[in-house]
Amino acid sequence: MEKYTLKAISKIFGKSIVFIIICALVGGLVMGFYAKKKQVTTYKAKQNIVISHNINNVSGQNNVDAQNSLVNADMNMMKTYSSIAENMKISEAAHKELPSHLKKKISISDINSSVNTSTHDQSLVLTITAKTKNPKYSVAIAKSVGKAMKYELHGLQPGSGDVTLLASPTYKDVDSETTPHAKKYAVVGIAIGGLFGIIVSFSCISIENYLKNR
Repeated sequence: MEKYTLKAISKIFGKSIVFIIICALVGGLVMGFYAKKKQVTTYKAKQNIVISHNINNVSGQNNVDAQNSLVNADMNMMKTYSSIAENMKISEAAHKELPSHLKKKISISDINSSVNTSTHDQSLVLTITAKTKNPKYSVAIAKSVGKAMKYELHGLQPGSGDVTLLASPTYKDVDSETTPHAKKYAVVGIAIGGLFGIIVSFSCISIENYLKNR
């Protein structure tokens, strides 16, 4: 059986380490480049609305209890209002509220697919979020859906509360997100490349030892 000197062992493992590092770097570059080519930037605009009944109109001896009951009833309806805001009926109404120069560029289905809504615990606020690849479109859609809810909610949900539009979104308020993240892909590529390098290096060492010892 062949004996290896410390120098020989260092030489073998030195080559392996260099190969592993090269594989890791190549993997990182390839995955990072792939992510860059696939990157898409999306923009989110948010319109908050309040949906509630006017508690000042409540009269009677148990005025406070009645007011609290009405507020709780409104809060219990927020999930329903959320579903209505995402419904195609609202998208159709929202399209009519778009600026005239955007009506041909943004379809009803574009509005419906770009809108998501969220409720908040113990709150009468409904957040309408529009997500598109164009910040102007996102702002316009979020605002138009808010207006559609204001004008159409009573017809779709009789007995619903009144809709109050809070501050309208602007281009400065838009949140942007670019995906996929090139750095994350590069890290994954480095890990995969390094693992590949380790497997190949130690496979070559094992085969070389086997052939020498035959």
